[in-house]
Amino acid sequence: MQLLDDALVESNARMVIPAREWHVLWSSQARSGAACLRTLTSLFDRLAQHCVARYGADGPPAGDACFMAQLLRIRDACGKALSWDQIVTQVGIAIVAGHDTTGHTIAFSLYAGGV
Repeated sequence: MQLLDDALVESNARMVIPAREWHVLWSSQARSGAACLRTLTSLFDRLAQHCVARYGADGPPAGDACFMAQLLRIRDACGKALSWDQIVTQVGIAIVAGHDTTGHTIAFSLYAGGV
């Protein structure tokens, strides 16, 4: 979980300081955070590739309502599908949000049970 924590810290730092990616030139903390972010993005990319590979060239079947199938079906007003980077980003957001929500729910349940 340290990888996720470090990647999220780096991601937040880049939102606050847009020029943060240039800090890797002189800051070991920024270099470490950037490496964690690249590793995490690579993991999300591999997960998305694995999910897409199971559908084959035809794409998801009509009745498949899973998260990845929905991402592959999304079209904008012009009929254009999501780019691969957008799909990988959405997969990452869902995983991080699910992790965060689950952790808080368990912590609150343990707290409420002890009160």
